[in-house]
Amino acid sequence: MRRAAYGLLVWLATIPVMGGQLAMAQDKEAQPPGEAAAPPAEEPAAEPPASEPPKEGDGKTPVEEVQPGQGQSAWSDIFVVPRRPVLKRKRVEFMPTYNVTINNSVIRHHGFGAMLNIYLSEAFFIGLEGTYYVEQLTERYFLLGVDQRVLPSVNHYLWSAFLDFGYVPIHGKFTFFNTSIVHWEVYAGLGVGLFQSNVIPRDPANTGFTSYLIGGNVTLGTRMWLASWFAIDAYLKDYLFADQLEPTSRTLNETSEQAKNRAESQFTNNIVFGLGISMFVPGFDYKQLR
Repeated sequence: MRRAAYGLLVWLATIPVMGGQLAMAQDKEAQPPGEAAAPPAEEPAAEPPASEPPKEGDGKTPVEEVQPGQGQSAWSDIFVVPRRPVLKRKRVEFMPTYNVTINNSVIRHHGFGAMLNIYLSEAFFIGLEGTYYVEQLTERYFLLGVDQRVLPSVNHYLWSAFLDFGYVPIHGKFTFFNTSIVHWEVYAGLGVGLFQSNVIPRDPANTGFTSYLIGGNVTLGTRMWLASWFAIDAYLKDYLFADQLEPTSRTLNETSEQAKNRAESQFTNNIVFGLGISMFVPGFDYKQLR
């Protein structure tokens, strides 16, 4: 009996060991030969947090992303846009002028005057002009009298005053031998004003008479800047008005008042070429945003 009890205890102790070896043998038989056991699947990695939006000034435009010079920095890759050399808005222009008649071969007027313009913007201006005229009878005036025994009707313009409106449509610049840059501009204008005209009598024994004439003008000019306050001007100006001429049938005994009542009206274009010196006040300063 004692031997049977010992044998039963030994058998019960060996059952778990034999069961583990049997389970291992079954796992080996279930796995095909030549294949290693697959490692356990890993958990998916957590996605990185979304990137923050770029701050102001950090973003780049397509033009900034382009690298001139294939990534090699050079001074030639720096592009500079220069400022306008002169600002005219809210500034006053004072321009002494001289002009001379270019379309009348009988009489030539030399005009000395000035213009005062106020610039409402960089392109538009309004101004006043006044001119005093000096007459010059040419040789043709006397030759006509000698050849044809008839003197033409000629008037001497004493003075004129006009209200002008102008516009600057064109700006430009050029360089002298790649050493200095000169800026220029083109301007156009219209005006309305008053002339005083004095008749030059054909017969020196007669007296002349004066007339006040309402007229207009058309201007085309150009300006070359030499400094931010100083420029040289050249212009063509056409004064248009109905002039009052001495009647061709005037007699010696006819007074100036009688001749003026019979004056002959004639539409006149007095085209002049003029030069001027522009001076701008006050100065100006560029203001930058902060």
